[in-house]
Order: sequence, then structure tokens, then C-alpha cells
Amino acid sequence: PGQQDPTQESREVQESILNVLERGAEVSVRILEQLLGAGEVRAPVIATFNVRSHENAPLSHSWQRCVSVADEQFKYQ
Repeated sequence: PGQQDPTQESREVQESILNVLERGAEVSVRILEQLLGAGEVRAPVIATFNVRSHENAPLSHSWQRCVSVADEQFKYQ
């Protein structure tokens, strides 16, 4: 009793979330448009990402393991 239902967000919180998503959407669209015109895209695969452990404190990835994806294939994906 007296607690707010966690599935119900206030109008201010909803508007704040939508504003963040709208700003992010504009950036995402610009990036995708640039990639679509690139001719070829380098896409990461699972082997690109290193699993974090106590031994590899600074997180690094093997970007040279990315694979080339043709522009048409990227569009379809």
C-alpha cells in the first residue's frame, strides 16, 4: 500500500525517455545512411569481442577480425 506500481511511469519520465530516443534516432539514421553509401562495411563478428576477466582489466577488442560485408548484403540485413 502507498507504493507506486512499477509498471506505471509518470508522464515526465515517459517524455524524458521519448526525448532521449528521438535524439538517438537522428544520430542512428545519419550513421546508417553513411554506411549504406560506403560500398562495403566492416562488420564485427563474435571473435572480434574479447571476454572480460580479471586478467584482462583494460577491455580491448580485435577489430581486425571484422569481416567485409557488401553494401547490398548490409542493406538486406
